[in-house]
Parts: sequence; structure tokens; C-alpha cells
Amino acid sequence: QRQMCIRDRSVTGIAGPNGGTKNKPIGLVYIGVKRSNKIVITKNIFKQKTRNSIQKASVKRALDIVSSLI
Repeated sequence: QRQMCIRDRSVTGIAGPNGGTKNKPIGLVYIGVKRSNKIVITKNIFKQKTRNSIQKASVKRALDIVSSLI
């Protein structure tokens, strides 16, 4: 019997403090998760002020997505 597990996940974006543009602002993060044939991709804009807080918010959101698919 084949188990349905989370096989793939990715996080990419701009956490700052530099590198943001009008089209790709600091705090823009894409999160992708794949489970079996289901793929979830989210676009997130985190308004936190620091790189560390954006990174933490990204991890929390990614874990929330993974939890919702289990």
C-alpha cells in the first residue's frame, strides 16, 4: 500500500533587508507543497519589518499548509 506523504515543498521570496522592487517587494514569499497529485502554491505578502520575522512567518505559513494536507 502506497502512503500519501508530503514529498516536495519549496519556499522562495525576498526577506530583505535589501533586494525588494515595486513588483517584488520585501516580504513577498511563494510557498509550494506537493502531496500525491495535489499541488498547493501560495503567494504571501508578509508585512513584518525584519528579515528574521519574515523568515519565521514564512516557516509558520509553510507548516500550516503542510498540516492542512495531512
